Amino acid sequence: MIEFSNVSKRYTTASQYHAVNDVTFSVAKGELLVLFGESGSGKTTTLKMINRLLDPTSGQIKIENQDIASLDKVTLRRKIGYVIQGVGLFPHMTIAENISIIPDLMGWSKEKTEKKVLELFELIGFKDRALLRRKPSELSGGQQQRVGIARALASGSKILLMDEPFGALDPLTKANISEEFLKIQKELSLTVIMVTHDIMDGLLFADKIAVMREGKLESFGTPREMINQTGSAYVSELLDKPFAQIKKITKIIDNL
Repeated sequence: MIEFSNVSKRYTTASQYHAVNDVTFSVAKGELLVLFGESGSGKTTTLKMINRLLDPTSGQIKIENQDIASLDKVTLRRKIGYVIQGVGLFPHMTIAENISIIPDLMGWSKEKTEKKVLELFELIGFKDRALLRRKPSELSGGQQQRVGIARALASGSKILLMDEPFGALDPLTKANISEEFLKIQKELSLTVIMVTHDIMDGLLFADKIAVMREGKLESFGTPREMINQTGSAYVSELLDKPFAQIKKITKIIDNL
């Protein structure tokens, strides 16, 4: 579904540097790939090149075997869902209006749009249709994030890009929404690339994990392969931290 071939993004500044350096990987249809790395590792830049919010300096990115450099940027973006940490809902619009933005821009009929809004509204776990008339400020953070996901899916896209989508949520809300989202992802066979700072996100529900470091792809594989691999001391260190925390918690519980 998505293929990177020797992709680089270089910024020509006083201290010329590569934000992304010669990255190659592919994501199959229906897979969830987690892009993991520390701040400045290049993961968000990698994500933004997929919908051409940024263009690569060199290399090639394909979606369904088509070079995205040959596609109109606006048309491409309307076909790819995009979810960010701050949700990005328009505060002056109702929930229904926020979800229907892309269908409206694509010229859908009123009937088709309303049907899609209701379908997505129920898909993200809402039952009270009165919420559709509310403004984002009248919803909780978790509810707003659900609406953000619904809006990203409104065009019928099978590709979803997510940049720290659950990072601002409390642990319980994050766990609930993550579980609900995984059900939606499997049900709709979505191809998802998700940026996160939390390696546990990748270990718990990703099909593949791409670990980035200083713009380069440090490691790529399934969660099992990541845990079992011994080729990168950096990746081993990253994985040791959450498991060390789990051991501490287990020890505390055992001593109660």
